[in-house]
Amino acid sequence: MIEEGQRIRVVFHHFTKEDAVTVLRGDVLACDGTLLKIQGRRFGKVLDPNSSRAEEKPLDGFDKCFVVPLGAIRFLEMIAPGSPEAELDERIRSEPMIRRKGSFALLD
Repeated sequence: MIEEGQRIRVVFHHFTKEDAVTVLRGDVLACDGTLLKIQGRRFGKVLDPNSSRAEEKPLDGFDKCFVVPLGAIRFLEMIAPGSPEAELDERIRSEPMIRRKGSFALLD
């Protein structure tokens, strides 16, 4: 069961192969039978030109509050404190925003 305050990683459904994979990393604020309220940041999977591996890069410059219908979630990963996933989560969340077309506030 998803508990309030739990750190999570959410991967959303995408409808075509061309759609980018969207990931939400954050802390659960509330959960009921149909909705999940999360405070965190959105990330996108992008191809690293040096290693040719997909990496998660921030799409938002700061934390926001998201209300997500459970039907939109492809899968959800609960991140245990002190685990290797928690260390990876901290590293990914501290990276600067990626440049996006149409963005007017970019961080380097």
